[in-house]
This record gives sequence, C-alpha cells and structure tokens, in this order.
Amino acid sequence: MIHIFRIVKKRYEKSAFSGIGGMYSEGRWHSKGKPVVYTSMSASLAALEVLVHWQPSSIIPVFVLCHATIPKSCVESTYKKINLRDPANDQSLTQTVGDNWFNSSSALALEVPSIIIPSEYNFVINTSHPDYSKLKIVTIEDFSFDRRLVQ
Repeated sequence: MIHIFRIVKKRYEKSAFSGIGGMYSEGRWHSKGKPVVYTSMSASLAALEVLVHWQPSSIIPVFVLCHATIPKSCVESTYKKINLRDPANDQSLTQTVGDNWFNSSSALALEVPSIIIPSEYNFVINTSHPDYSKLKIVTIEDFSFDRRLVQ
C-alpha cells in the first residue's frame, strides 16, 4: 500500500477526496473540469504544497491532515521523470500529460514529481476511476501550521 497525505481547510474535510475542486479550477497536472485530488507522499510535503500557495492574511484557517492509502498496483509512474524546473516543461505540457492520463483511465493515481522538492512525489487521484473505492481513508485529524511558517 502507498500512503498519501492531503491538507485541506477544515470546512472541506468531508469533501477532501471528492475531486470537486478539480472541476472548478485547473492544476499543474490537469485542466479545469476533471474530478481529481492532489495528494503527497508525506505529511511534510503536503504542508509545503499548501504553503507554496499560501495567501497571507491576518486570519489563519483551521486545517485537517488527511491520511489515506491506495494499492501500489493502482498507481501509474510513467511521468515522474519530468524535470519541472526545465522551462520547456511548463504547465501546459504537464496538463496535457495529466489530461491524457485522466482520459485514458489507465490508473487510479498518477505519481508525479513535486516542483518544490523534485526527488519527492505527489499523487493525482482520479475520483471517477473504477478503482476509486480502493482508496481508503486512514485518519483525518486537526492540523495547524507552526506560526513561524505563516507570518
């Protein structure tokens, strides 16, 4: 089993693995309209992925840390060798790669490199895939960032 992690605002706790966010906005590995969920290989990488998109404000939201598992057999790793720091590999390229994977329905999850730490990986989950029921939520617990990171 592969352990995956995701940090979301507490108000989205019940829909953390629904894919609804991907329907309304694009991401590095998908174009808008795809029910996908971005997860990370560790809680610390999941935290960095949130922080890199942080919009500073005087109010720090309340978060939850979601921990789930997926079978290794449900993961496609073909694209993890893409160097995201190469300017030629911009978001239009990675979205095309991700959309092709999504449309092929070849695997529940796509293992992709993190642009923050290229030697670590994120997993994009296709919530409309037939194997989606194999994703098992282990825990959802309250999470807060150390204030030194968000000031």
